[in-house]
Amino acid sequence: MSNNFTIEIITPTTQMDLGSANYLRLPGIHGLFGVMKNHTASLVSLGIGEIKIEKSDSTEYWATSGGVLDFNNNKAQLLLETVEQSSDIDIERAEHSQDRAKKRLNDVKKDRVRSEMALAKAINRLKVGKRS
Repeated sequence: MSNNFTIEIITPTTQMDLGSANYLRLPGIHGLFGVMKNHTASLVSLGIGEIKIEKSDSTEYWATSGGVLDFNNNKAQLLLETVEQSSDIDIERAEHSQDRAKKRLNDVKKDRVRSEMALAKAINRLKVGKRS
Protein backbone atom coordinates (compact mmCIF):
# COMPACT_ATOMS: atom_id res chain seq x y z
CA MET A 1 0.00 0.00 0.00
CA SER A 2 1.32 3.41 -0.98
CA ASN A 3 2.05 6.06 1.64
CA ASN A 4 1.72 8.82 -0.95
CA PHE A 5 -0.66 11.67 -1.64
CA THR A 6 -0.82 14.07 -4.60
CA ILE A 7 0.36 17.68 -4.74
CA GLU A 8 -0.84 20.44 -7.01
CA ILE A 9 0.43 24.03 -7.02
CA ILE A 10 -1.75 26.84 -8.32
CA THR A 11 -0.55 30.45 -8.67
CA PRO A 12 -2.17 33.40 -10.44
CA THR A 13 -0.15 32.54 -13.56
CA THR A 14 0.33 28.76 -13.57
CA GLN A 15 -0.89 25.37 -12.45
CA MET A 16 1.53 22.50 -11.74
CA ASP A 17 0.82 18.87 -10.96
CA LEU A 18 3.80 17.69 -8.92
CA GLY A 19 2.67 14.08 -8.74
CA SER A 20 2.84 12.08 -5.55
CA ALA A 21 4.85 12.61 -2.38
CA ASN A 22 5.13 10.98 1.01
CA TYR A 23 5.79 14.14 3.06
CA LEU A 24 5.14 17.86 2.68
CA ARG A 25 6.52 20.53 5.03
CA LEU A 26 5.02 24.01 4.79
CA PRO A 27 5.52 27.46 6.34
CA GLY A 28 2.28 28.10 8.22
CA ILE A 29 1.72 31.61 9.52
CA HIS A 30 2.29 30.25 13.05
CA GLY A 31 5.25 28.02 12.19
CA LEU A 32 6.28 25.00 10.17
CA PHE A 33 3.99 21.99 9.89
CA GLY A 34 4.04 18.69 8.05
CA VAL A 35 1.50 16.69 6.08
CA MET A 36 1.47 12.98 5.29
CA LYS A 37 -1.02 10.58 3.73
CA ASN A 38 -4.41 10.45 5.49
CA HIS A 39 -3.89 13.84 7.18
CA THR A 40 -7.18 15.28 8.34
CA ALA A 41 -8.93 17.61 5.90
CA SER A 42 -7.42 21.06 6.45
CA LEU A 43 -7.43 24.61 5.15
CA VAL A 44 -4.28 26.38 6.38
CA SER A 45 -2.84 29.87 5.81
CA LEU A 46 0.77 29.91 4.64
CA GLY A 47 3.40 32.56 5.14
CA ILE A 48 6.71 33.41 3.52
CA GLY A 49 9.01 30.41 3.69
CA GLU A 50 10.34 27.15 2.34
CA ILE A 51 8.23 24.28 1.06
CA LYS A 52 9.86 20.85 1.35
CA ILE A 53 8.46 17.98 -0.70
CA GLU A 54 9.77 14.48 -0.05
CA LYS A 55 9.14 11.97 -2.81
CA SER A 56 10.19 8.33 -2.87
CA ASP A 57 13.36 9.12 -4.84
CA SER A 58 14.05 12.82 -4.24
CA THR A 59 13.51 15.90 -2.10
CA GLU A 60 12.45 19.23 -3.62
CA TYR A 61 12.62 22.70 -2.09
CA TRP A 62 10.46 25.64 -3.17
CA ALA A 63 10.29 29.27 -2.03
CA THR A 64 6.89 30.85 -1.53
CA SER A 65 5.60 34.26 -0.48
CA GLY A 66 2.50 32.73 1.10
CA GLY A 67 -0.92 31.40 0.27
CA VAL A 68 -3.22 28.58 1.38
CA LEU A 69 -3.04 24.80 1.68
CA ASP A 70 -6.26 22.90 0.98
CA PHE A 71 -5.74 19.25 1.97
CA ASN A 72 -8.61 16.86 1.34
CA ASN A 73 -8.89 13.18 0.31
CA ASN A 74 -5.09 12.78 0.09
CA LYS A 75 -4.71 15.72 -2.29
CA ALA A 76 -2.70 18.80 -1.32
CA GLN A 77 -3.65 21.90 -3.30
CA LEU A 78 -1.27 24.77 -2.68
CA LEU A 79 -2.83 28.07 -3.72
CA LEU A 80 0.20 30.36 -3.66
CA GLU A 81 0.92 34.01 -4.39
CA THR A 82 4.34 33.09 -5.81
CA VAL A 83 6.49 29.96 -5.90
CA GLU A 84 9.96 29.14 -7.23
CA GLN A 85 11.79 25.83 -7.22
CA SER A 86 15.24 26.07 -5.62
CA SER A 87 17.01 25.26 -8.89
CA ASP A 88 15.23 28.15 -10.65
CA ILE A 89 16.24 30.86 -8.18
CA ASP A 90 18.83 33.34 -9.46
CA ILE A 91 21.06 33.85 -6.41
CA GLU A 92 22.63 37.07 -7.72
CA ARG A 93 19.20 38.58 -8.35
CA ALA A 94 18.02 37.52 -4.89
CA GLU A 95 21.10 39.14 -3.32
CA HIS A 96 20.34 42.40 -5.15
CA SER A 97 16.73 42.22 -3.92
CA GLN A 98 17.99 41.77 -0.38
CA ASP A 99 20.32 44.78 -0.70
CA ARG A 100 17.51 46.97 -2.08
CA ALA A 101 15.16 45.91 0.72
CA LYS A 102 17.80 46.72 3.38
CA LYS A 103 18.30 50.18 1.88
CA ARG A 104 14.54 50.81 1.84
CA LEU A 105 14.34 49.88 5.54
CA ASN A 106 16.72 52.75 6.30
CA ASP A 107 14.70 55.25 4.25
CA VAL A 108 12.08 56.87 6.51
CA LYS A 109 10.09 57.93 3.42
CA LYS A 110 9.45 54.28 2.44
CA ASP A 111 6.69 52.06 3.80
CA ARG A 112 8.37 50.09 6.61
CA VAL A 113 6.01 47.08 6.52
CA ARG A 114 6.40 46.70 2.77
CA SER A 115 10.19 46.95 3.11
CA GLU A 116 10.23 44.30 5.84
CA MET A 117 8.14 41.96 3.66
CA ALA A 118 10.48 42.51 0.70
CA LEU A 119 13.47 41.70 2.89
CA ALA A 120 11.84 38.53 4.27
CA LYS A 121 11.04 37.34 0.73
CA ALA A 122 14.60 38.02 -0.47
CA ILE A 123 16.15 36.22 2.51
CA ASN A 124 13.84 33.24 1.93
CA ARG A 125 14.69 33.08 -1.79
CA LEU A 126 18.43 33.12 -0.93
CA LYS A 127 18.02 30.35 1.65
CA VAL A 128 16.00 28.12 -0.66
CA GLY A 129 18.11 28.92 -3.73
CA LYS A 130 21.27 27.75 -2.00
CA ARG A 131 19.76 24.28 -1.55
CA SER A 132 20.14 23.44 -5.25
